Amino acid sequence: MKSVSNAAAAAITSPERVIDHVVTVDWDGDGVQDIDTLTKRMASVTLSQSLDSTLPEQVRVVPGAAVAQLDVEIDKGNIVRYGVNAGYRTISTATSNSTQTISVPAPSGLQEGDVVLVAIFDPLNTNPLGVPYYTNVTWSQLSWRGDGVPGTRVEGMLLMRRAVGTSTANPTGEPSQYTFTFGSETSLFVAAAVRVGDAGNMGIADFSTKGADDNTSTYTTVNGLPVDVYTPGSTIVGFWALQSPLVSGIGWSPRDGDTEQADFGTTAIVAPNGNIRMAVMTADNVSPGTYVKRADITGSSTVTSAIQFTVVISPKLAGDESQHAAWTFSELNTSSTYAGKNRIGRRTKWSVQVFGDNGPESVPLFTGLSVSAGADAQNRNAALIALDNRELFRNTGIADAQWSGVVAESPVILDPSGQSNLPGLESTWFVSFIFALGQQASVVAVPDDYGINVGNGFFASPRPLPGSCYTWIPCHGSMYGFFSSSWWAFTRIGSLTRRVKFVDGPFVAATEVIPVGGVLSNGWAASGGANAVFGDTNSQFKGRIEVWLRLTNTGATAVFNLLDDFLTFTRLVQFNVNTGGILSLVLQNPSTTRNVNGPAVPTDGLWHFYGVYFDSTNGVNSATFRIDTTNTTVAFTGLTNNAQSQMFAWGTITLRDGIQMSDFYAHGGIVGPFPGHSTGPLLQATDSWMNENFTPTAFIDKSENILDAVPLIPETEDTWTTLSNIAAAESAAVYFDADGYPHFRTARSNVSPTGQTVQRALTARTAIKDLSYESGIAQIINQVSVPYTQIVAYVDQLAYQASGAVYLPAGSTMDINVQLPGPVLSLGSPTFTANTAADGTGNNITAYIQVSLSSTTFSITVSLTNTYYFGAWFVNGSGQPALTAVATWMGPSNVTVTPELRQDNISIRKYRVQAMEINSSVWRQRQDAAASIATYLVSELAQPHPTVKQVAIVGDPRLELGDMVTLQDINGVGVNGNYRIVGKDTTSQNQLSQSLTVRQATIVARWGVNYWNDGSVWGVVSS
Repeated sequence: MKSVSNAAAAAITSPERVIDHVVTVDWDGDGVQDIDTLTKRMASVTLSQSLDSTLPEQVRVVPGAAVAQLDVEIDKGNIVRYGVNAGYRTISTATSNSTQTISVPAPSGLQEGDVVLVAIFDPLNTNPLGVPYYTNVTWSQLSWRGDGVPGTRVEGMLLMRRAVGTSTANPTGEPSQYTFTFGSETSLFVAAAVRVGDAGNMGIADFSTKGADDNTSTYTTVNGLPVDVYTPGSTIVGFWALQSPLVSGIGWSPRDGDTEQADFGTTAIVAPNGNIRMAVMTADNVSPGTYVKRADITGSSTVTSAIQFTVVISPKLAGDESQHAAWTFSELNTSSTYAGKNRIGRRTKWSVQVFGDNGPESVPLFTGLSVSAGADAQNRNAALIALDNRELFRNTGIADAQWSGVVAESPVILDPSGQSNLPGLESTWFVSFIFALGQQASVVAVPDDYGINVGNGFFASPRPLPGSCYTWIPCHGSMYGFFSSSWWAFTRIGSLTRRVKFVDGPFVAATEVIPVGGVLSNGWAASGGANAVFGDTNSQFKGRIEVWLRLTNTGATAVFNLLDDFLTFTRLVQFNVNTGGILSLVLQNPSTTRNVNGPAVPTDGLWHFYGVYFDSTNGVNSATFRIDTTNTTVAFTGLTNNAQSQMFAWGTITLRDGIQMSDFYAHGGIVGPFPGHSTGPLLQATDSWMNENFTPTAFIDKSENILDAVPLIPETEDTWTTLSNIAAAESAAVYFDADGYPHFRTARSNVSPTGQTVQRALTARTAIKDLSYESGIAQIINQVSVPYTQIVAYVDQLAYQASGAVYLPAGSTMDINVQLPGPVLSLGSPTFTANTAADGTGNNITAYIQVSLSSTTFSITVSLTNTYYFGAWFVNGSGQPALTAVATWMGPSNVTVTPELRQDNISIRKYRVQAMEINSSVWRQRQDAAASIATYLVSELAQPHPTVKQVAIVGDPRLELGDMVTLQDINGVGVNGNYRIVGKDTTSQNQLSQSLTVRQATIVARWGVNYWNDGSVWGVVSS
C-alpha cells in the first residue's frame, strides 16, 4: 500500500471526505503548466490495471506483466478566460574558451511560466557534443545536431524549460545562471538564453533544425527548414551558428524583416578548429502560415559548416462557446490553441488531492505516457489514452549490445593465469540491468531524458555518478558488472571451486558469506565510458572506491584492486579490510608506494558502507575514509611523478573468511582515456558518496530463478517483452506503480512481513459497495508440470559451414552473418580453400584470400577479402565447399529433458487430478529452478482459494497490486477473510470508485510468530 501521511489516510477513509482530481499532460516536455492540466475539462477518468499472465485467470497468483491504462474523456473545450501573449522579451549570452563547462546568465525579468530557450554551440574536437552530463536545473532537449567534417565542423543543441517562480516549494526560483557541463569535450562554447513571455503562453507549436548541407565548399546564406504557425500572434525564434577560422570581421545579417537580438562569438581558436559565431533573431506577432527563416553570413567566404534552429511559440487564446472539446483538442484543427502539440509520448499523470488536517495532499494514481488521442465532432468531446511507463522500454537489441558473454559458468578461460570464470547468474541481474540502463522512449518527440548517461534510470540500489564511474558491480545475481565484464570469478572452499552464489543483501542481493578458509575471487575489465583513477602523464591518483560489506567473523578480509594490467601492472590502487579489522589504502606507481591506514571497521556483524576518496594530484595528498556516515581524512606523502603510457581498466576483488559484499563502485577523477573509452565529468571531492541521498526508484525482489546463460533474444524483441518473459518464467510479476516506478515482484513479497500484513480492512459499512465470487474445481490445480530449457556449452564446435560454393569477385569483400542459439564466448580459426574455378580445377589462390571472424552476443560474422585479380571460389580440389568457422557458445541442449512434476496427493484424492502444464521458457534453464516453481505453484493452488471479482469499493488511491486486504461482508455473501489484490480498475466520475479482483491469500507461518490466535507459535514449544 502506498504510504501517505496520517492526515491523508484519515481523509481518504473519512465518510465526509473531499477529493479533487488532477490530470496533467506535459505537451511540450517543459514541466507542468496551466496549459498542461485537463482537470477542469474532463468528464471522467478511468484507470485499469490487470495482470497479463500465462496462468489461467482463476488461479492467478499475482504473476505476469501488469499493464496500466488511463482513459480520459474530455468534455470541455477552451475554458481559458483571458488570453496570454507570446513575444520575445530578453536575452543573455556567454562564451567560454577551452572548458568543459559553460554558464549563461538567466534572462532578465523572468516570470513563472515564461519559456526559456537555450542554444549551445561548439566546434567538434574529438567527441560529439552529446547531452550535458550536469545541469543545475532540468531541461528538455529539443535538438542535437552537427554539420561539416572534423576541423571545420560545428555542433549544437537546443534546450527548453519553463521558468519557475518563488514559492514555498521552490524558495529560490530560477538560478541566476544556467550551467552546463559536457564531459565529452574541452572546447570553445557559445550560448544564448532567450526569454519568451508572457508567462503561461502555450509554448512550442512547431520546430525545425538544419545543417547547411548544401554540398558546396562555401556559402553565404543559411536557410532553415519550414515551420508552421497555426495561431495568430505567435513568435518565431531563430538560432544560427557557424565555424570560421576568422577571429573578427564575420557575422550574421537577418532577412525577411526579422530582428537580430544577438550576434557574437568566440575569439580563441582551439586547433584544429576555428571559432564559433552565433546569432539569435526573432519575429513577433506572426500570422498563421508556413515560414522559412533565413540569414546571411557577412564578412567571409570561407564558411563550410553552419547550423540553424527555428522555434515557433504560440500564445494562449481566450476561449469562446464555439471552442468545444473536439475543436480544442483535435490534431486536425490548425486554429486550436493546442495546434502543433504532439499528442503521442507526452508524460501523463493522474493524482487525487485529499483535504485533511494538514491541508490538501496529493496521492498519485498513474504515471505514464500518452499513446493515442482523438476527438468526436458529434459528441463534441475528446479522448486521451495513456499507458504506464512500460512505454519507456520499447527499444530493441539490448542483449546484443550489452550482454555479450554473460553466462554463469564459462568454458572459456580468459584469465592469463588460467583461473576459472564462474560468476554465477540469476534473473535478478537482468531485471536490475534493464531497469537501470534499458530505457528508451521511442515514441517521445523530443530526445528522451532517461538512461544512465544523463543521470536517470530506475535504480534499486544507488545510482553511480554518470560519466566518472569506472565500474559498478552490483552483485544482483552475478559478478558481471554493469560497466565491466568478468575475466575470472569463483568461490573456493577447500578443494571445491564453484560458481559464485547470491543471497539477500542490503538492496537487492549480495554475495554469499564466504566461510572461514574460503575465498571469493573476481577479476574484471571495465567496458563502459569512464575516467581514470591514475594518470598517464605522471602516474598520480584521484578517485573513489565504495562498497557495502558485512563481516561475520573477526579476521575476515576484503581486497579491492584497480590496476593497469593483471600480470605486469605498473600502477595500483588497493582498498582493503585487513586481518586486523583496519581499513587501508595502497597507492603504487613505478617509483613510489604509499600505505595509508584508516579507521577500524565495526564488529557487529551487520551491513555497513565503506569507502575511500584519494587524491595525490596538485599536492592534495590525502585520503578520506568513510564508514557509514563518518569520514576520517588522513594525509600522506606525495608520490614521485613517473610517466606511463599503458592505460587499461582492470580490477580484482578478493573476499576471505566470513564476509560478503554488495554494490561495488569505482569512480575516476583523472582524464584517461582508456583505449576506446570516452570521458565524462571528473569526480570531485564534493560529489556525494553512494550512501548519501539515495531513494530507490525501482523495487526488485531477489529471484530464485538460477540461470546458466543469457538466452537467445530476438533482435525485434523490446525490453518490456524481455522483462515480461523473465517474470513469467518464475511466476513473478513486473509492473509500474502509481509513481511510475517499476517493480519485479516474486513469491518472496507474499511471504515477507509486509506481504503478510493486512494493509486495509474493507467492510460493507465503510468501503464495499458490491462483490461477487467464483469458487470451484476450476480454482484447483494439484498437479503442475514445469518444463525447462537445459543450457550446455558447445566448445570449439562448427558454427558455420558453407553449404554450396561461395564466390567472391576479384578485389571485393563479403560478410556472412551467422546467428547462433546462444551467447558466443570465443572464436576459433576459420578454415578455407580458394580456387579460380568452381569445380576446383583452376589455380589455388588461398594465399590471396583473407578470412576473419568477429562476433556479437548471439552471432558471428565471417569476413572475406579477395586481393587477387581473378574471382575466388571457396572450394577444394574436388569442387566441394571449403569454408568453415569454429566457435564456442552456450545454447539449448539437443537432449530432451523431462519437465519437473509436483503434485498434492491429498488434493488429488479429494478433487481428482487437476493438472496444469506451465509454458516452456528460455528463461527457465535448470532442473532445481523448475522444481522450485512447481512446488510453489502446487502449494498455492492445490486447495480452493476463491477469486472474488468486481469488488466495488469507495476508491482508495493507496491500494496497489499484491496488497493483502481483509474483506468483511458478513451479511452479504458472508465473506470474512484475507485476500490479495490481483487487478484493479479505478474510475472518477463525480466520485472516486474502484473495482478490485482479489484472490484468497494463504497464511505463511513464520518462525516464532502466532497467526492462529490460540497461543500456538510455529517452531516454539510452549512451556
